[in-house]
Amino acid sequence: MSILVWIITTCIVGGTLSVACAALFAFNSRTQNYLGGMVSYAIGALLGAVFLNILPEAINLTLM
Repeated sequence: MSILVWIITTCIVGGTLSVACAALFAFNSRTQNYLGGMVSYAIGALLGAVFLNILPEAINLTLM
């Protein structure tokens, strides 16, 4: 198998598992109280990763 096939396969499997886990949490009535907190945490983690990735480039542009 080529590397491209491995990449596509793992992306499809990972995406499918992610959707299945999200559906499990969304449809489970006991986790409805935690769903807002999990979404907020996910958004915060995503924004934190983005800004920490951009920060060194912004510092380099400022110093130049």
